[in-house]
Amino acid sequence: MPAAEVYGAQPPLELLMQFLELGGFYHAGKAHLVWEDIYDVHVVAACGPLGGGRNPIRSRLLKHFRSGSFLTLNV
Repeated sequence: MPAAEVYGAQPPLELLMQFLELGGFYHAGKAHLVWEDIYDVHVVAACGPLGGGRNPIRSRLLKHFRSGSFLTLNV
């Protein structure tokens, strides 16, 4: 993900949050903006630990997902 802007926003994540919270996007028409609802979509996401170019994800976005973690097993 890109680094956060001055105010902490990450544009790709802001678009995802708009979809999850409002259920659609604005479509830029020739004369004005038109709201487009999106139906029947499931979002599945995965992320790794911080570091190596990975940036933290805000809790405002994480509230929409169930999280789980897996530990490596020494067998």
